[in-house]
Amino acid sequence: MKKKNTCPYKALIVIINEDTNSEEKVTQIFSTYNIAHSMISTAKGTATSTISDFFGFSIVDKIIISTFIPAKESKKIIEHITATLQLEEKNRGMVFTLPLTALSSNILTLWRKENE
Repeated sequence: MKKKNTCPYKALIVIINEDTNSEEKVTQIFSTYNIAHSMISTAKGTATSTISDFFGFSIVDKIIISTFIPAKESKKIIEHITATLQLEEKNRGMVFTLPLTALSSNILTLWRKENE
């Protein structure tokens, strides 16, 4: 029988438009939950102009923010980010978590030691 993943953390990913002040809001939310480290990178849409015109959306530069969060607080943190950034509205962005595997747990152990 497989052992269930018991890693106490999840990877949190936030994708937002670059032209907003949402990055600062996410950083403030992270500090509320004592999340000290995150990785921020920029991205572009992959659809061609013809495809984006067909579907009625424009390709906007994006910001991707990722970090580790306590699994027990993941629902609360996602709800906080969703409400603050109004992610229920169309074209505002998205937030989601990914489970961490046992291999990722080893990397996470190093990350935790650095934060002590």
